[in-house]
Amino acid sequence: MVDENLKRIFLSKRLLRNDPFKDVTWINEYFPSWISNLGIPNTTIFSCNTLQRRCSCSSVRGKQIILMDNYILELFLIFNQMLEQEINITQIEILFCQIIKNAYFSFNNIKYAAIYWNLTNHKIINSEIVEIRQVTKYSEPRYIYVQQAFLVAHELMHSLFKESPDELRFQTEIIENILNKIFASEFSDIISSFSESNKEEFCCDHIAVYLAMDLSINSYNNSIENSSTAIMLALCHQFIIFLIDQWIAGKLDSTLTNVDNFRITIVRSYIRNYVKKYHPGNLADVNLSLDRAYNVWKQKIFDTLIEFLIEQNRKQPQYEKLHINNDDLQAIKTKIRSCL
Repeated sequence: MVDENLKRIFLSKRLLRNDPFKDVTWINEYFPSWISNLGIPNTTIFSCNTLQRRCSCSSVRGKQIILMDNYILELFLIFNQMLEQEINITQIEILFCQIIKNAYFSFNNIKYAAIYWNLTNHKIINSEIVEIRQVTKYSEPRYIYVQQAFLVAHELMHSLFKESPDELRFQTEIIENILNKIFASEFSDIISSFSESNKEEFCCDHIAVYLAMDLSINSYNNSIENSSTAIMLALCHQFIIFLIDQWIAGKLDSTLTNVDNFRITIVRSYIRNYVKKYHPGNLADVNLSLDRAYNVWKQKIFDTLIEFLIEQNRKQPQYEKLHINNDDLQAIKTKIRSCL
């Protein structure tokens, strides 16, 4: 367990939100056994829900501490259910506006937080609200439990590699072999740009896929197809959040997006390798499920985001000219904070 003093240190620069996952203790169902079976010492975990929505693994006082930010899960849950519902573009754009508004608020850019808060409210008036179903481990589609496990396993691997650099070197060799054997001919330009940090992320994803797939199928009794789709969509949703963050920072360029988008491609390869090894009879169905889910996600979420950001770029000069006096900004700040 992480003591309260350490929690306060970790959360001192984060803005806390209401947490729909606060009373959900799924982590306790698998984290202790993973720690034991993998032989990872001095590692613990705690959850929060903050505007920064960053999961992390940090070394503090000789202990590895994993911070699981549930805001990411909250967004995953919404994206998951949006893919299953008949929704229109405006409803998806409402979510983008809320993510952008919260991001600007976290940077204390209250003017732009106010702009996207107003845009959110305007779109809500002109569209039906998407009702998100209650959070449970069995929320349909049955993805969110598996996606949490994948995120936790990924950070757990960072902890392992900090404790065991030799294991990281071994895993990096495996990943480099996969990259050169399967992807070199098609993605040589992208692969040549990978840093050691990129490769560590791929290593963490690799083992996390196997841990999450095993947990989902053998302990959670989820289908192989559903488990595979959940993990792939975790990377897809994370990519959307990454694109929004890069756009806000003015750093949205093809080099960065290619690396993160490639993570989706390589994770699909990890999933197929897992299925080939443990459930070869399901491989065709898994490939079909992955393709179907990816195509729906691309059409509904990714393509909508790109068009939305293009539109926002066109409106940027108007936003720059807008003036909001300090008193109004403070009132808006208080109002937005109360709604988090």
